[in-house]
Amino acid sequence: MSKKRSFAAIMLLKAKKELDEATKIQPCPACKHDMEQLSLFLNEKIKFGIDSSKMNEKTVKILKSIGCVKELTTLGILIARLLSPFVNLRAVPATYISILEDNVKTNRRIRIHLLNAMKTISKINSRDEQLGEVQNILKYFIKATDFKINASPQTFYMFDRIIRFGYQTGFLTILSKIITGTKQAVSCCMK
Repeated sequence: MSKKRSFAAIMLLKAKKELDEATKIQPCPACKHDMEQLSLFLNEKIKFGIDSSKMNEKTVKILKSIGCVKELTTLGILIARLLSPFVNLRAVPATYISILEDNVKTNRRIRIHLLNAMKTISKINSRDEQLGEVQNILKYFIKATDFKINASPQTFYMFDRIIRFGYQTGFLTILSKIITGTKQAVSCCMK
């Protein structure tokens, strides 16, 4: 194994360890699932190495799947932030308030692990597209964690309602797939 591949494998292993630590303490089941999926991908990436095309299609689809969820969540956060000042939410259910309050310290710890994973992966000098997508997903995890740390109960409640509505109607899912597809098409055209 070359020095470059060996270094990349060590960095991926360190990043995976940080991600796994964040996953262990993640209180949100959906976030935990996405983080577990990214960890599975990193495990395969470590096995097959950087710039490898030997990974099976199922593993490669993990990144696409998380990419769609990333766009969906980003849209939900954006819409919630835009609408919450204009929507009068007098009675936010107590569960939303307690979820935010109970999980602030944990989310701060998660953020530290995710930042460490991000810094570790950025040390790998590679043009591998999958690593670029892993970095984007880690940035998304950090943004989502920041949102949970800083959101008001009203904005958090609005976000939850938007995501639930989006899943029930399929609207946000379709929109996130369109955005993901467009981004992939643009990146292919720019090569």
